[in-house]
Amino acid sequence: MKIHEGVHQMRISFNVTPEISRYVHVYVLEGKKGCYLIDAGVKD
Repeated sequence: MKIHEGVHQMRISFNVTPEISRYVHVYVLEGKKGCYLIDAGVKD
């Protein structure tokens, strides 16, 4: 999802166990020399 010019947010879901689901938000920043990836981590 584009949240601002040159800033994109992606939600990535994963399973810790078959019963426990989590997700992380990852941000991609577009720069003049390439892209930058920011992993915001997992809550709890």
